[in-house]
Amino acid sequence: MLLYIVVAAAHAYLAPLTTGPDELAHYEYARFIADHGRLPQNYTERDQASYKSDQPPLYHLITALPAAWVDVNGSSLLKRVTDHPRRQLIERTRHAWGLYNTEDERWPYRGEVLRWQIGRWIAILFGAATVAVTFFMARDVFDSLSEKEFSGWYRKSAQADSKAASPPKPARFNGLSILAPNFDSGWVALAAAAVVAFIPRFVLTGSMLNYETTLAFFSALFLWLLLRMENKNKLRITLYAMLVGLFAGLAITTKLSAIVFPPEIVGDVVVAEGVWTANELTMEQTKEVCAAQAREEGKDFDEDEVTTCMTLYQISGTGAVVAAK
Repeated sequence: MLLYIVVAAAHAYLAPLTTGPDELAHYEYARFIADHGRLPQNYTERDQASYKSDQPPLYHLITALPAAWVDVNGSSLLKRVTDHPRRQLIERTRHAWGLYNTEDERWPYRGEVLRWQIGRWIAILFGAATVAVTFFMARDVFDSLSEKEFSGWYRKSAQADSKAASPPKPARFNGLSILAPNFDSGWVALAAAAVVAFIPRFVLTGSMLNYETTLAFFSALFLWLLLRMENKNKLRITLYAMLVGLFAGLAITTKLSAIVFPPEIVGDVVVAEGVWTANELTMEQTKEVCAAQAREEGKDFDEDEVTTCMTLYQISGTGAVVAAK
């Protein structure tokens, strides 16, 4: 885990800002919360908070807490493409997604750059925690396999040599004892954690400002406790079920894609009900939305190209029914 933190920290230090996926949009969302002390409440504020403000806010709230203490008074150290028309004339050596990279981004970090790096370090810590949970989850899995395999081996040995006073027992059984009888499940768990830690995309994304490692952490906790619920007494199962629900909720409040977790808790079918509404924008509102998207992507925008109004769809949940399969 320490090696993962070192590698991820090196990525965070060396990689220019906006190297990660949607980093600028994630930063603008966290910046808005840090500056205002709340979430955006209307279309204008959501435009200021960028397009990631339509996602659940848990990671951005966590990032905004320490970022709010950073002094950002004075000139901005982030050179946004949209801040001045003349910046469009600057040649960019890399596609920076709405930002020009300058020496202001280097150590020692100050102002908005420090806020950005805080967001990266929070992602790194969640990534390291995910690696740790992977280790414990893998160890539990292989220890469980060890117990089942030992039981099967003992029965077969007793049948094959019923006259023996006590059949010989191996020093340790585990899930890989068929291939390596003395293989310790701790090493298997360590290997599993290392595989996760050094997946190139995981360590790169996990060192950038985004919510992916936060989602991975709560998802890993969700799966680990789901596995530990097997063969537990009623009291412990109740406790685990409560924690599983908690971590599923935290994952969902990090990213909407975790909405698939609740049905896995009980293995039943969930039928959700709600009101589907279509919000038709005026031509002026449509142009504002298109202009905001163009600014975020650093593209030119011609309002004459917008000829039709946009329609935004929203689902307002009213309830859900859990039905056994």
